Amino acid sequence: MHNLKGFAVSSTLYEGGNTRVVRAVAIDTDQPVIIKTPAASKPSLQATEQYQLEYDTLKSIGASRNIVAAVSLIHQYHIPFLVLADFGGTDLKTLTASHRLDLGQRIDMAAQTANALDGCLQEKIDPVG
Repeated sequence: MHNLKGFAVSSTLYEGGNTRVVRAVAIDTDQPVIIKTPAASKPSLQATEQYQLEYDTLKSIGASRNIVAAVSLIHQYHIPFLVLADFGGTDLKTLTASHRLDLGQRIDMAAQTANALDGCLQEKIDPVG
């Protein structure tokens, strides 16, 4: 992955077939962020359009307790970099590997997920696509 100018990457959170997600800090503002970008060095037009749609969707929803806020969409090297607010969360796979969740924690996470999906449905946003 190319490094995005103006950001210092601290760790890789996810690297899959089509996507790379890293935790970083904006150098000018010291703001912690998450950067999502295509894994391909030359992403397709469809992939680039998908990042634009994701950015537009997140901006239209606005920040909420259950949905991450979009900070910016930066195009560099003809690659989209979706910059998201970093609220310091941990992915579920890492969380469950480090310790066992009790029933109350599981119910709380299920309720938060349901509320986020409900917010998407209220905005008439397809949470899957």
